[in-house]
Amino acid sequence: MTQPRSEICFIAPTDTLARRAAAIIRQRGLSIPVHTAVLEEAAEWAREMMTQGTWLFISRGVTRKLIQHTLHTTVVTIPVVPSDYIPAIQQVQDVRGPIAFFAYEPPSDELKTICYLMNIQMRHYQFSDTASCRACVQQAVVDGAVWGIGGIVSAGYAKEAGLPYVLMESSDTAVSQAIENACQLCELQRENARKQEALQIQLERYQNILNYTHDAIIAVDAQGRVEVANQVAERLLGPSQAPFIGKPIGQVLPNTHMTSVLRSGTMETDQLMTIGGTLVSTNRVPIIVN
Repeated sequence: MTQPRSEICFIAPTDTLARRAAAIIRQRGLSIPVHTAVLEEAAEWAREMMTQGTWLFISRGVTRKLIQHTLHTTVVTIPVVPSDYIPAIQQVQDVRGPIAFFAYEPPSDELKTICYLMNIQMRHYQFSDTASCRACVQQAVVDGAVWGIGGIVSAGYAKEAGLPYVLMESSDTAVSQAIENACQLCELQRENARKQEALQIQLERYQNILNYTHDAIIAVDAQGRVEVANQVAERLLGPSQAPFIGKPIGQVLPNTHMTSVLRSGTMETDQLMTIGGTLVSTNRVPIIVN
């Protein structure tokens, strides 16, 4: 599924992940720009890309939340699967003491099981923004954590607090899944746009037919309010009552029988009535869908 335009952009928290994501994108034959940034810097870059037509982003963690909430656009998350933690856990497997796990989301049961089986003394710290992330790292130090594991945001605060730290990187499988999800969303958006365009063309065609017929046509909805009044009907009803759309049909045509046809569902054809001092022959036809 190729992307000829930059409707999608990938925002990686680290250069390592950016390189791996770019390689996966090339292998799939896609055209998705990749940029390395986190938090406010990532949001500013996303804002700039939106001016160039990008509407869908791929990111993870608190950066994903920040872009989504500040720019009100669609952001596909890079999923964090328990196996992504294994390379980081292996680096601290022989460490004695509590290991602090910093994450935007609560730990899965699978991750807890992995830590248990690998004899890791796990302590989880969940944050929602930069301020709470800093507080989590400081609390972990107070709690006696000897190492930290997490993303790039908490890595900076861990360095600041003197806490040894292992950076957790997303796997190629997680990156591929995020890219696939973004491509599917993009294709769905295009399909919806094509359907909307076809519907608009159809509506305009019907409107032209209504306007160029010699008969006056008025359509009402199930509540008896005017939905359509072609140009012939507008001339017949008189400009003093315009606009007609949205008005109760009884207000537009005081002597109408359209409301009774709505209730009965039975058409009435070749019925005479007076409209604006003119005797006309009318047809009242219910349109029943499904």
